[in-house]
Amino acid sequence: KAAAAAAAAASSGEAGVRGSTNMMNRFIPSDVKAAMDGVPCPYDFFQYVQWHNLALEEAEFRGLETLAIYYEDFGLSQGQMVGGIADFLGVPKNSKKRKEVPQFLRARMYDDYYTNEQKRAIWR
Repeated sequence: KAAAAAAAAASSGEAGVRGSTNMMNRFIPSDVKAAMDGVPCPYDFFQYVQWHNLALEEAEFRGLETLAIYYEDFGLSQGQMVGGIADFLGVPKNSKKRKEVPQFLRARMYDDYYTNEQKRAIWR
């Protein structure tokens, strides 16, 4: 319940006001805070992860099918990825629209934005 309340507060805009760190501290368990040690902008990362966790939880609760797509995989095998998405959406294999997918151009990944120490903290 505390995590859902924190996510709701964050999405309502409360996270952007003065004192938001104290408000967020009330809702984040100490073990999660400890895991975020060294992570830049830890509350932003928490909100990002929590939003996705709650979206998946809601989809499961409603019995909705989901499809996880990883950005890193999309550029490596675009045809296979597009085919998987089309299959998930029920687009026929011989659809003209399916054949007109533009070439995927990778965006800048900002690999140099975080220090190696920050990256290790984020991915642990």
